[in-house]
Amino acid sequence: MKKIIYLMALVVGLSGCSVESIDSGEEIISADARGGNNPQTQEEEENDVPVLFSPNETCAGEVTEFCLSFPQATAGRNNKESQVLIDVKVMGDNPETEEIEEDYYEELFRGKGDTQACFEYTFEIGTYDIRYMVAGESKWTEDSIIVSSCSDCTNEMTADLTCDETRVLNISFTAEEAGPIVIQGGLTNGTTILVKESNVLNENSTHQSVINSNANVTRWVGDVDACEEVTVQIEFTGGNGVGDWTAERGEELLGITPEISCQEE
Repeated sequence: MKKIIYLMALVVGLSGCSVESIDSGEEIISADARGGNNPQTQEEEENDVPVLFSPNETCAGEVTEFCLSFPQATAGRNNKESQVLIDVKVMGDNPETEEIEEDYYEELFRGKGDTQACFEYTFEIGTYDIRYMVAGESKWTEDSIIVSSCSDCTNEMTADLTCDETRVLNISFTAEEAGPIVIQGGLTNGTTILVKESNVLNENSTHQSVINSNANVTRWVGDVDACEEVTVQIEFTGGNGVGDWTAERGEELLGITPEISCQEE
């Protein structure tokens, strides 16, 4: 799903200004080139025209088209393109500078256009501080984008165990949000795995939690889409059942299933 976000900015310079640039060697637009030579009138017009950014929300994991709209610049009687810059604030220290910083701005988009410049971007969940500038402006315009989950599904995890001579364990997990996940769990002692597979994930058999376990632990890793169902199936013999299984993303627990026993109570 694409959403169009229009960023409105009035580009006005002062009469007699020399040609400058915004963070580059690109040519910018002077007041005379725009056909205006009355600084007081232009200042009043600038105050009357607000900077508009709409909407302030978009969906995580979806491609969104952002557009910066601005007046047509001219050079004499000819139209000319204006350069635009859009930055996003990043929390933490900038690795490219010697100073220690709490946050810094990183370039999100640089482009040109006659009256509009657009680009596509996909955000994860969060609130993003942005700033933008059109050639000819003397300062940045700041705003923010709120990115939330627009998914109708929720994190859901189930486990089903068939207690025949050859036991079959089916783990199912559906993620609310796209991203990396780890599904891990074990069988009880005395089990022998015959078959193990997943429709999406890859097995990580060298992880320490697998190597150091005596309960036939398996670990599955990979990236999933929002609302995508992931399955893990294990066929085995022996033992009394399975232990609990978990789905995690980093340190966040997304789902868990309890132990299942094949012994009759």
